[in-house]
Amino acid sequence: MAYLLAASQSLALGPLLGLSQSLVLRKVTGRWAWWIGANLASWRIVDVALLLLSRLSSDLDVLRGDGSVAEVYLSLIATTPLTGRALLWVLAPSALTVAKDA
Repeated sequence: MAYLLAASQSLALGPLLGLSQSLVLRKVTGRWAWWIGANLASWRIVDVALLLLSRLSSDLDVLRGDGSVAEVYLSLIATTPLTGRALLWVLAPSALTVAKDA
């Protein structure tokens, strides 16, 4: 139950958070719109990966588990490397639109 709640919230809130964050990024980078897709894609990839892992391993049984908070945090932690890499690309020096200090 915890996984299903986390997965459904991440699929709904991921794009919403990505949209609000992209509006801030819009002021400093030309790649701001990519952040919405990158945020959504990273959440979907992690949700699918955790679902597949739960089917293959009884140790990571997120669908039939006890609903522990650790399972929800696992999905959050697993998403971080994907969104972090995307954010580095979005904020790359070649994409910045703000004036650079001399």
